Amino acid sequence: MEPVARILARDRLVRMLNAYVNVNSNLTVLDVGCGNGYILREMINLGAKPENCLGIDLYQSD
Repeated sequence: MEPVARILARDRLVRMLNAYVNVNSNLTVLDVGCGNGYILREMINLGAKPENCLGIDLYQSD
């Protein structure tokens, strides 16, 4: 289970991105250190095309 502080920080980041970035189908998103891809999924939910979104993380999950 994720700590509440991490969940709140992640949700706050998504709200900030939505407020300051014009998320649309022309947006290209690169998420370095994407972890489980939460931010990328939110950018897609806000209107970015999945084919314009790329995430990279050095940690290999099991």
